[in-house]
Amino acid sequence: MRKNGVSLLAALAALVLLSGCPDKPKADTPAKKDEKAQSRRFLVRTAPVQVRPLQYEIETTGSLQADDIYRIDAQVAGAVEGVNFKEGDKVTPQMVLCRVATRTYELAAQRAKAAWQKAKDAALNAQANLTDTERKTRNDIARAKVKLSQAQRDVERVKPAFASGAVSQDELLIVQDKAELAAIELRDMEEAAKTLVDVMCTAAQQKDAEAKQAEVEWLQAEDDLRKSAVVSPVAGTIDQRYIANGTQVAPLTPTPVAQVIGTGLKLKFTLPEMESAHVREQTRVVFRVLAYPNRDFNASIYYISTLADPKARLVTCWATVDKAADAVLKSGFFTTVKIVTETRGSAIVVPLTAVQPTEQGFVAFVVADGKARRRPVELGLQVADQGIEVLKGLSPGEILVVEGGSALQDGVLVREGEAAATGEARPEKAPEERK
Repeated sequence: MRKNGVSLLAALAALVLLSGCPDKPKADTPAKKDEKAQSRRFLVRTAPVQVRPLQYEIETTGSLQADDIYRIDAQVAGAVEGVNFKEGDKVTPQMVLCRVATRTYELAAQRAKAAWQKAKDAALNAQANLTDTERKTRNDIARAKVKLSQAQRDVERVKPAFASGAVSQDELLIVQDKAELAAIELRDMEEAAKTLVDVMCTAAQQKDAEAKQAEVEWLQAEDDLRKSAVVSPVAGTIDQRYIANGTQVAPLTPTPVAQVIGTGLKLKFTLPEMESAHVREQTRVVFRVLAYPNRDFNASIYYISTLADPKARLVTCWATVDKAADAVLKSGFFTTVKIVTETRGSAIVVPLTAVQPTEQGFVAFVVADGKARRRPVELGLQVADQGIEVLKGLSPGEILVVEGGSALQDGVLVREGEAAATGEARPEKAPEERK
């Protein structure tokens, strides 16, 4: 009996539990889910697709550099004198900054000139003696040839007389001996003349070489005298002065005298390898510096490097800064550079927030009949004010989702709302969910 009572109580408890539990809700069907999704409206911000003029611009950074920076070194040894410059002075190539042992180099140049003049005179005398000797030997040889000719004619005249018996054999031999002696004297004179002329020619050449060497030494002394006056190689501004009167300088251990900054400036900047393909030499660029943040300066590209940095993939470019800017700009200034590479009269430009990246490429959403429509788009270059060009995929006048498109899908209902300003689309609740 007790056992049956327990069983009855358990059955009653189970009945109570079953009667108190609510019915389990049924799962929504796919059609029901789609109906709910269609009943939600995603909050977005839209704007019409517009066409406007467009400039292709490349922005980068760079720095200003002086066209010429010269360190002037002393080119001769000695004590510095007559220092006539200081930092900030404007200089030209004709301005003497200081001198080095001027009197010493003046005297050296005078001695070298006198030695050259003496050697030159000796060379001229040696050449004159050679010419005179050549003249005398030519005349002596000519006379010897005449004497030989006379002796040979005497022999020819005596031979018929000897044959006829008019003269003796001894007389014929005497005439023949005279002819032979005349021939010997001619040969001896020719050989002696050649030897004498060769010796004097060698002496004249030596004197001429000595004169040329003396001339080189004189010109070197004159050059040292010229170098003793220190001048700037270019027009510019003295940036630093390193010497004072009495400073000992020597070219073998280069002693700097001053540093001069040239008057011209150049702009150095780098471009990514893809963007460098849109830039050419003679292209005009606009740049700004921190010292004058609201002022535009101009430059013209004169060289684009033929080598790209293999690691950073950057190409170095150089531009000449317009002369009008030299007065306020300084070498070393940091610059922001803008280059206009192309201008179009009309182009579709949309905010960057309107374009979404996907695995299949970039897409944008337009609104038609209250629904979001997905559009694959082909992009051009990014432009200023956070915009980007759209080459294909959108048409002027279409209503474009500019904010809130990151969570959209093709075909969902959308409506304008402030919630889209956060950049995330939030769906409006379905009617049954608002209760």
